[in-house]
Amino acid sequence: MTEMIFQLEELEGSTTCRIRLSGHLNVSNALTLHQTVATTCEKYPQVELLLHDVTAFDVASMQVLIAATRDPSTKVTVQVGENADSVTHWLGVAGIGDDVLKIVA
Repeated sequence: MTEMIFQLEELEGSTTCRIRLSGHLNVSNALTLHQTVATTCEKYPQVELLLHDVTAFDVASMQVLIAATRDPSTKVTVQVGENADSVTHWLGVAGIGDDVLKIVA
């Protein structure tokens, strides 16, 4: 099984929580990813998903992220590094637009 690492950061004085994800976001880790994102979205009205250090990304993870961005009770944004072509490509194919997907250097 490949490893996914996540770190939660509550932004002080804010209603936003950040989830830093790294490693393999794939079918092996999709349940953990789903539970982490869903639990965080239930608690916070704004969630930032930072995927700067993701080394693998598949359709199972993409489905989790799409579901999170479509939840009307939480504003979810996804940030990826400029070298995360695979993540950027597949989220773009899935219809995740510039209002949700941010590419940062």
